[in-house]
Amino acid sequence: MSIKRAFEDFMGHPLVGARPSALLRMFMRRGVDPGLRGRALRVLLLSLSGAPFAALERVLHGRRVREHRPPVPPLFILGHWRTGTTHLHNLISQDPAFAVLSYFQAYFQNCALLDLRLHRRMLALALPKTRPMDEMALGVDLPSEEEFALACVDDVGIINGIWFPRQLPVYLRETVLFERADGSADPAARARWQRAYHQVIAKASIAGGGRPLLLKNPANTGRVAALLERYPDARFVHIVRNPYVVFPSTVVLYERLMERAAFHHVTRAQIEALVLEVYTAVTERFEAERALIPAGQLVEVRFEALERRPLATLESIYTGLGLPGFEAARPRFEAYVEQQRGYRKNRHELDPAVIRTVEEHWGPAVQRWGYAPPGVEAP
Repeated sequence: MSIKRAFEDFMGHPLVGARPSALLRMFMRRGVDPGLRGRALRVLLLSLSGAPFAALERVLHGRRVREHRPPVPPLFILGHWRTGTTHLHNLISQDPAFAVLSYFQAYFQNCALLDLRLHRRMLALALPKTRPMDEMALGVDLPSEEEFALACVDDVGIINGIWFPRQLPVYLRETVLFERADGSADPAARARWQRAYHQVIAKASIAGGGRPLLLKNPANTGRVAALLERYPDARFVHIVRNPYVVFPSTVVLYERLMERAAFHHVTRAQIEALVLEVYTAVTERFEAERALIPAGQLVEVRFEALERRPLATLESIYTGLGLPGFEAARPRFEAYVEQQRGYRKNRHELDPAVIRTVEEHWGPAVQRWGYAPPGVEAP
């Protein structure tokens, strides 16, 4: 085993930069299965090693973070996991007018503004060169998503439901839908999430020099009302993709992340049930809240159009949202598109059982967007 691979295995867990107190609460509340307690202990010890740096940052930058407000409304990319949000995020981020939340800021959220060279070197060793589910590039300064940073601030990110999968429905309810067990609204859960989210956004904005933030976080697809409450002038891009493709791709995503980092053992059948539940809840909540977005602040695109005509689709986003700078950034967009020409997507076999499952559980989404199984002409 190479030194880098050993370092990835030892330090690659996304919670190594979490606050130790938050991590302990997670373990006590969510539980750790036998056989995975060594992983939990390692993550806890690594998080303890970062506590002094987090304390130093609070002393040096705490007030600035608490009082900071992004001077320009963010641009949020929405869409369920595996719908092409990362591809769109990476593409738009070629425009230097935008600032992003980097993997460094996400993994070391609690001391991100110190920007320590030691942590950068450690993360460069800990991150694989590509994501385990789709071979897309990873890197210290490449765009990440806020959910990883939230998980390091407090137990308020649904991504923690990947690390504690038997609790994923609870995370969905508490951290995305902001509901109690009886389905009633939970203002306290919403306020707790907003406090943690403010820290993440404030630090990214400060690090980005006040440029408009370009943020991609699939979980935010179910949080439109909460986002508008804090950022009423924000702009949104919602990307959709064929649900018959999204289902098996998301199952693979869950499997590979859980295999590397979960603290619970789950079966494939349990994973499939979780995917079905999360997709339904998040997409239906978006449909219920989309009318809250003011006119001119939302553009919707299809992954298939982005894949076939990336520049034309991107231009339609800039035009629809009234964003400046498309022509100035066009050479950068073209260079990125050319760079991606050799990339090959995962291929997933669609047996009749998968088709039946999608139609049974996600029928409203299939009909809403007019999709059909690949190779079958839509009605």
